[in-house]
Amino acid sequence: MLIYDITTDSIHGAQSNQTELEPIEIPDDESTYNNPDFQFIHSIQTQTPMHPDFKEGLKYMQFCEAVAQSIISKKSIDLPPKAKMDGWGYYLN
Repeated sequence: MLIYDITTDSIHGAQSNQTELEPIEIPDDESTYNNPDFQFIHSIQTQTPMHPDFKEGLKYMQFCEAVAQSIISKKSIDLPPKAKMDGWGYYLN
């Protein structure tokens, strides 16, 4: 389980064998400000690789879909999930 508290900008989590949530710290070298429009334009202007790249973006979207499926089904979902969403909140038949 992961819980992000937007008011404190903190993350807590637990694995299935744990009974208590623990704080999860993100190291400074793994933390980034997310502004994809700026990052995309900057990448073009400076001719530097985009981060996240396509593969990282795909993994992120698979994770997001698995989270959404898990919330709706109230079950754990393996990664990568079988595609079921047409859009946020809309499922494929």
